[in-house]
Amino acid sequence: LNGTEVTTINWFNDLIEFVVPMGIPDEGTIQIDRDGDISRVVNYEEGDWTCEIGGVVFNNDSLPTYIGHFFLDVSNSNLNELPDCISNLHNLEILELNVNNLINIPMSLGNLRNLMWLEIRSNKLVTLSENIGNLRKLTKLNLERNQLINLPESFGNMSKLFQLVLSDNQLTSLPQSFRNLRNLSYLNLNNNQLKNLPQSIENLTDLKILFLAHNELSSLPESFGELRNLESVALNNNQLSSLPQSIVDIQDLRVIGLSDNQLTSIPNSIGSLQNLNELNLSDNRLTSIPNSIGNLQNLYLLELKNNQLTTLPESIKSLKQNLDYLYLEGNNFTEEEKAKIEGWLPDTKISW
Repeated sequence: LNGTEVTTINWFNDLIEFVVPMGIPDEGTIQIDRDGDISRVVNYEEGDWTCEIGGVVFNNDSLPTYIGHFFLDVSNSNLNELPDCISNLHNLEILELNVNNLINIPMSLGNLRNLMWLEIRSNKLVTLSENIGNLRKLTKLNLERNQLINLPESFGNMSKLFQLVLSDNQLTSLPQSFRNLRNLSYLNLNNNQLKNLPQSIENLTDLKILFLAHNELSSLPESFGELRNLESVALNNNQLSSLPQSIVDIQDLRVIGLSDNQLTSIPNSIGSLQNLNELNLSDNRLTSIPNSIGNLQNLYLLELKNNQLTTLPESIKSLKQNLDYLYLEGNNFTEEEKAKIEGWLPDTKISW
């Protein structure tokens, strides 16, 4: 060690334990001689595998486990900052930092290369370091209820993510690198300030559940229809005035939430979504519903409240077998029209 021979106490596999009588300096070089074979010279810095967080010292070699993974939960600890030494706990696979007062996270967090699950819910994060993209083993990331206004371009490096929660932030756009998150099956972006979606969203072909409610979207890209595995999408409380024709290509769709937008029409081919169970079009500006609505044989909930409807197409009577609930209050139906619709759907609970 630094040119001085030390006494080896134990050598097992790749773990060497030795004594340095004068103590180990903060940095230097080490060279190993075993059975006449001399290793190359290795530079080192003093290793410390502990980290004090919130007054508690955690040791990398004695971390608790949860469902078979090394785990650390320091939620609800009134933390104002996370110390740089977090990177000393390099065995960590699950880290929870929820409900604290964190304004940022140290760059050293990006050194936790074994991290698979990270939660930083309900803090005060404004930005994220580019180093977060080093967490390439991450499969679950929850950053809801912070104050994030953008995401670093390195975000797309976390290509193993299959669950991502970014709801209740202040995001106005998504980085282009989002296209690399091809394994995402669950994405929650509710309650942000998104004005548009990148065309490259078409790359998220494994996405099954997508929440985009309470944003500022005025349109959806035509590529939206490439999300062929999408089963549920929430687009409530946006500023959509139309839908791309391609939305009817998403044949696995079961739930569509489109209430509180500015829709004046919906695609005539909406009836091709044969697996649709729930369709919410309340609080829009619809004056008519296309005849193809009658093809939605699996529909059991249809919400059309607070539009400008005066009639429904006769084809809707084809839904009488499965349609359980039909909400029509806040429209302009005459009593004669109401009686006609009730005759078409005798077993449906209709709300006027």
